[in-house]
Amino acid sequence: MNSWGKYMNVGSTEYILDAVRKTLEQAGMCFLITVNEKGEADSRLMQPFPPEDDLTVWLGAGAGSNKVKEIQRHQLVTLSYQEQRENAYVSLMGQASIVREASLRKKYWREEFRAYWPGGPGGQDYILIRVSPYKIEVMNFERNITPEPYGLAAAVLVKEGAEWVVQEA
Repeated sequence: MNSWGKYMNVGSTEYILDAVRKTLEQAGMCFLITVNEKGEADSRLMQPFPPEDDLTVWLGAGAGSNKVKEIQRHQLVTLSYQEQRENAYVSLMGQASIVREASLRKKYWREEFRAYWPGGPGGQDYILIRVSPYKIEVMNFERNITPEPYGLAAAVLVKEGAEWVVQEA
């Protein structure tokens, strides 16, 4: 048992990661938070693709958008998800990169995007943002992932090599 005591219903990092994956998949939308040229946080509602096994997240974006310009200047971003059914949230802090590879743009494409990018996944204006997380904050009341003091702090996972580990409070 870790230092989170009775409020932390977890014996393993896998339990938390399972809750994280379910929150990411069920939320449907997230906020992408970048840093603008003034050093302020900019937040946009985005429709991410389902996370990869390692929790890498892909998002479609306009090549000339402010979010892309901000990522080119400052690659550290946050993705924040909320899932109401489980009274949960997850924030992924990660390294963002801009990807223009044609095969990946085709893989990460939704036909409803055509309203924004009429040229489709092959058009020059559609690009991808890849977010590789290195830190996760999660709180999930349904699953009792609420470290002490109960409900006042998030559980934190950090990436060490290829593994996620719980960061003790």
